[in-house]
Amino acid sequence: MLTLVCIVVGEGRPFTVNIAADETVDDLKKKIKKEKQYQFPADELQLYRVDGLAQIGKTQFDFKGTVIEDMPAKLLDDFDGSTTEMVEIFTLSSYPQLNDSSVGRIHVLVPSPTLANDALLQKMEEAKEFKK
Repeated sequence: MLTLVCIVVGEGRPFTVNIAADETVDDLKKKIKKEKQYQFPADELQLYRVDGLAQIGKTQFDFKGTVIEDMPAKLLDDFDGSTTEMVEIFTLSSYPQLNDSSVGRIHVLVPSPTLANDALLQKMEEAKEFKK
């Protein structure tokens, strides 16, 4: 059984998910959807394994030696080069880094679907204004 520490990008509050290593990334998406009470299909979630991120205090995180005080303001791109998009049909055992149970270790980043939708809507509005 794995205890994965996940964090929704743009929110900054970690949560845990207990799941068997032989379950798939798709199963993990379903558990995250249930945990976060999202009102959309689980397959709309994107999950990224992240290296080098740990929680070191109530609101402080460490990313590869740099202290982060404003985790809710961070975007997925801020972790570029240290993330790998997880594939739905792969078992969690396909990602051996998920076995790291170091204190504070963050395993999975979940880009906020609502923030992604808001950003898309903003880009669409900007495109409309540009055409005028």
